[in-house]
Amino acid sequence: MAFSDPIFNLVEKYKYIGTYNRILSDFDSFTHKVEGFTTRNHKFSLEKGDMIHFKNGYDIDMISEILGFDSEGRAFLVWDCYWYSIDLNTRLVSKILPGELKGIQFII
Repeated sequence: MAFSDPIFNLVEKYKYIGTYNRILSDFDSFTHKVEGFTTRNHKFSLEKGDMIHFKNGYDIDMISEILGFDSEGRAFLVWDCYWYSIDLNTRLVSKILPGELKGIQFII
């Protein structure tokens, strides 16, 4: 996968400012409120913890980690407002494989 850099990496942003682990913990406490919460999306072969490349609402390349899925298959991601769900049918570019991010210039 060729990325156009720089690319926004939301996970690295929150690791850098020190709130990443709190986001994960707080999301785990939130999952009981999500209708049909699951950790796998079979349609896209994705699961909790996977990193994905997607386009945000302004068509900007972003990278984030999947926290889980709702009953409609929307993915919850680490996001600027803590977490946010996106429609994978319209926003997903690709799953990021281990090692693919090496040497990429990130904006955090």
